[in-house]
Amino acid sequence: MENVLIPPMLIQPFIENSIKYAFDEDSDNPEIKLKIVNTGKQLKIEISDNGKGFEPVQKNKKHKSMAIDITKERLKNIFFKKNINFTIENLTTKGGKGTKVTIIIPLIEEF
Repeated sequence: MENVLIPPMLIQPFIENSIKYAFDEDSDNPEIKLKIVNTGKQLKIEISDNGKGFEPVQKNKKHKSMAIDITKERLKNIFFKKNINFTIENLTTKGGKGTKVTIIIPLIEEF
C-alpha cells in the first residue's frame, strides 16, 4: 500500500463534511472511520461516520452542494474510460447511524 497514490483532495472533503455536519453537541461517541482496501486491481475507499445522516435532497432547495459533482468529474478526468464507482449512503434509512461514502477506483501503473 505504501506505493499506492490516491488523487489529491479525494478523501478530505468527505472527512470535513463528517466533522462539520454529522455531529452536534448531543452526539455520543462521535466516530469517523476511514478504510482503504487494495484488491490488486482496484482501491476501495470507505469513509463512514456514526452521525445523524443527511436529509434527502430537495429539488427546490436554493443551495446546491457541488462537492459530489466536482469529485465525480475529477475521478472521470483522472481515470478516463476506466471503471469508477462512487456512492453515498444514508445509513440512518437502513436502521443504522450516519453516512458512508464508498469510492472504488482502478489501480493504474502511472499517472
